[in-house]
Amino acid sequence: MRGVLELYPINGSASVDREDLPASLVQDIRSYFQISQECFSMLLVGKDGNVKSWYHSPLWSMSIIYELVDSMQLCRQEMAIQQSLGTCWPDDYSHHDGYHEGYHDGYCY
Repeated sequence: MRGVLELYPINGSASVDREDLPASLVQDIRSYFQISQECFSMLLVGKDGNVKSWYHSPLWSMSIIYELVDSMQLCRQEMAIQQSLGTCWPDDYSHHDGYHEGYHDGYCY
């Protein structure tokens, strides 16, 4: 079973990086995180490699993910560094470019 890795931007960029994953890598990921092949699973994995949140169905709004990412300690540290350098992150993640309410790749957001 093949899979797709999707990397969603949190910096206001409209691009989403997608990469097809070979079956062997999908199996390794499923084994590592103990994910059943029988059902849909979506994981939010932090930069530290730990699972931050687990979803058993597609999300209808990416704002849930953005709020969770914003609450993570590493993200708050990165935002503080960016602010000290005079750069800022968008204030409203619920309307990121490319993720307005509507349809995308067969899922309704």
